[in-house]
Amino acid sequence: MLMKHSYGILNHCDYKIHTSKLEGVNNKIKVIKRKAYGFHDDERYFR
Repeated sequence: MLMKHSYGILNHCDYKIHTSKLEGVNNKIKVIKRKAYGFHDDERYFR
């Protein structure tokens, strides 16, 4: 299993990139979608 994922593991050791910022943006999008629940018009939803 380690050999199968060795490329990704070694890249993480070299570049130390985390997904926390991306997850934060995704969470904000989910909150906006939750607040906009019930709008029947797409135009109002995207405002």
